Amino acid sequence: MHKRMGFVGGSDCYRIMNGEWHDLWLEKTGRVEPDDLSDIFAVRLGTYTEEFHIQELEQELNVKITRQFQHEREIEHVPCRATLDGMYGAIGVECKHTNERQNMSKQLERYMPQLQFYMMVTQINRMVFSCIFGNRSREHTIVEADGHYQNDMLQEIIKFWSYVKDDMEPDRGILDIILPSMDAVPINSMIAIDASTNNQFMADAEIFTITKDKASAHEKAKKRLKEMMPSNCREMYCTDFAMRRAANGSIRMVTKEIQNAVS
Repeated sequence: MHKRMGFVGGSDCYRIMNGEWHDLWLEKTGRVEPDDLSDIFAVRLGTYTEEFHIQELEQELNVKITRQFQHEREIEHVPCRATLDGMYGAIGVECKHTNERQNMSKQLERYMPQLQFYMMVTQINRMVFSCIFGNRSREHTIVEADGHYQNDMLQEIIKFWSYVKDDMEPDRGILDIILPSMDAVPINSMIAIDASTNNQFMADAEIFTITKDKASAHEKAKKRLKEMMPSNCREMYCTDFAMRRAANGSIRMVTKEIQNAVS
């Protein structure tokens, strides 16, 4: 039996929520060995930079982080194991090294199942999620536990584990799993709100979108017009528009009303 049999872990949870049930079931029932990732450059790089990554977090947060914190707990008859990169106090730490084309929003969307799984298993309420982006930058965010997200995710974990426990083969291919919404998950103490049913918000958002290019064009034209006006010019005008320089040097722009002659 390979070392990843007999429980659901954080990376397993990521695969469950991405619908990779059949391949994971083969591994969890011992029919195949998990892929050996030790020769993959990106995996080795992340392993080698993890200690540096944690040291940078320790310095930034002014804390001492305990490395490789592991906790096991059975939840709804599913044996679960959380292996966090670190812990300080009652706060977990998870570090990722990704390419510079990624951003924190994409990373949070990808790894939220794993982060919420770790908090569910360890029963902590907060995790620091830190990412190195290529060799360009490092950024961290604070993710809080969300009971609704965890419960929705747990239902999928229970379903998957029933196939393992009963030695019953799930459908081949990738299942279409609907990920729980991240909107209510506090990230840096802030949530997201879906305002698609708020009529006023939708109306104003449409107006903003429609007028955005016009406003940008307006500001650019204003800048160009001011640059055209020589410093010794008190007024520059055309039929229905004028620029006038005040004594203090400021330029005022006015539109002239066009008077229609009435016979």
